[in-house]
Amino acid sequence: MAGRDPETNPAAFLGAELRRARLAAGFSSQDSLAAKLGFDRTVIAKAETGDRPPTTEVLAAWCATCQLEETIDQCWRKSSYSGNGGADCVEIAGRPGLVLVQDTKDHAGSVLRFAPAAWRRFAGQVKRS
Repeated sequence: MAGRDPETNPAAFLGAELRRARLAAGFSSQDSLAAKLGFDRTVIAKAETGDRPPTTEVLAAWCATCQLEETIDQCWRKSSYSGNGGADCVEIAGRPGLVLVQDTKDHAGSVLRFAPAAWRRFAGQVKRS
């Protein structure tokens, strides 16, 4: 199976961010993070590839262990569905149990909060439209 594209797949996007966080926190292998968190390595591997997004429990433990709460505001990324400098640009970020969406041009404005399942349904509908 071909890898999931983080630019078009929210689960793969989250997985890529979690992998970066694991490596930045000094966990050079999935095994080492899994042992620290008390989960099977396959939980880490599937989360990082986007094959199975982490549960809220796994995500919270991962974020705490890798100290993501301190850097979460720096994790905003422009959505691949945004136009090139058009009026409809949005950025997305993840927090434990949430996917956040904001207007690229108005960082002081409102932030929409989606449960991961709701975000996956929304992104799927956008893909089909």
